Amino acid sequence: MVYDLKQITDHLKELGSRPPTPKARKEIMAALESKWEGEQAVAAKVLAIWGGRESVEALRAWLI
Repeated sequence: MVYDLKQITDHLKELGSRPPTPKARKEIMAALESKWEGEQAVAAKVLAIWGGRESVEALRAWLI
């Protein structure tokens, strides 16, 4: 299996361009815990775009 960071981050950005769904939020939260910083950064940006209490709490927990 080849890890394609561009393909993955493009997918995450696409998720961020739409309102959050439980499935999309689950994907973003998993990306936030990825070992790849690029993936984490895009996931954090998506949470910031979505906003709201759930996103802010996830970002705070991730930053600590």
